[in-house]
Amino acid sequence: MKVLGIDPGKKPTSFGYTLHEAPDEVVPYNIDDITFLEGAYFETTIQLMTTPNIIAFRIEFQCLLEYLELTSNDILVSELYFTRDKKVKGNPSAYVNMMLGVMAAVCFEMQIPFEYYYASVWKPRFSKQHGLPADEFFPNYNGLTKHLADSSGQAHYYLMRRHDLKNKEELRIQKEKRKEARLIKAEERRVQKEQRKEARLIKAEERRVQEERRKKERQQRIEEKVLKIQVHKNKKKI
Repeated sequence: MKVLGIDPGKKPTSFGYTLHEAPDEVVPYNIDDITFLEGAYFETTIQLMTTPNIIAFRIEFQCLLEYLELTSNDILVSELYFTRDKKVKGNPSAYVNMMLGVMAAVCFEMQIPFEYYYASVWKPRFSKQHGLPADEFFPNYNGLTKHLADSSGQAHYYLMRRHDLKNKEELRIQKEKRKEARLIKAEERRVQKEQRKEARLIKAEERRVQEERRKKERQQRIEEKVLKIQVHKNKKKI
């Protein structure tokens, strides 16, 4: 599968993208399994936020995805962008987020999965994995500029996250199985308890029936004995 990482920046005319090839199956993250295909800056005038510029960006971005030959088996990942930098002229967060919205619409039409990540989420995870931020790791690893390094870092984060989610899902399934096993054992114990209780009740009923029968037999013997005594007295009178 291909993973396209996009990093919008403060420059109003471009964003950086990097394309990678990774295993289709979900496997433990290993940087050696990921092939860097290409990286570049994409020029755009969407920052003017006029209808013609937005439409032009939409067409240009669709052409880029077609050029990169992305399909529904691939994925595009990007950073959610916002800034509080007063030195940046204009409102980058407005046009960048508009740009991301157009990207999402194009991906939806082309049936290409699209995910957004906060910098506060993907950057710590990448740094934890490699011991360096992406903008310091990749310039030394494969010579990427710092801007393109961030787009590559997001692509790598997707593959880390994919495996992390698989592990979480496997742990969840194992937890559910253990819970189900405990419920089954609890139900078996409950059934066994009910069976023992029922067996005790049956034995108690059997003892009660036997006691009633012995009582009747004793009563019958007493009545027979009394009758014999009465008969014997009557014979003596005669």
